[in-house]
Amino acid sequence: MKNLVVVFLVIASLHLTAALANPINSHVGANMPEHEKLHSVIKQGLVEYFKKNYSATDLDYQLLRDIPSQVGVSYPKLYAWVEVKGASAGKLSGAVRLSLREKKYCVVTHFLSSQDIRKNPKSAFFVFPTGLLPKVFSKCGITVDIAKNTPTEEESDNYLIERGEAQRIMINGKSCIIPKL
Repeated sequence: MKNLVVVFLVIASLHLTAALANPINSHVGANMPEHEKLHSVIKQGLVEYFKKNYSATDLDYQLLRDIPSQVGVSYPKLYAWVEVKGASAGKLSGAVRLSLREKKYCVVTHFLSSQDIRKNPKSAFFVFPTGLLPKVFSKCGITVDIAKNTPTEEESDNYLIERGEAQRIMINGKSCIIPKL
């Protein structure tokens, strides 16, 4: 019996150590749908978003990479290129950032149309990881020198303020940017 308890404690501590060693993987695992359900969860989230915002339900998408991004304890993110048909704006295409939640929900957090990206390529820098920008720009039919066009800190701050995600306040006579809660 003592041996069984020791074996149980060793196995439990190994599982705990593995979870603590990589909390990001455990958070992705808690929110990422199983592989066979991933497509339907993504499609459902996309259809819901584009139906509400563009009166369209006929769409195709292509993931820009298969592995989700994970920052801190936020929900895992996937990035996709979407082609929407029958939208109120006509044919619509662009890049989306998707948030995966509780293995059964997919929420569009950002959508940038290809037209908007062509008009203002810097907008993509605020939404998509740098490693995906060449794919996004290529899908839009443009070439952008990423090193020369990376936004400054001030441009990043202004973008967040314009979107209503942050606000500028004064602390001891200095201008500071804080997230809006």
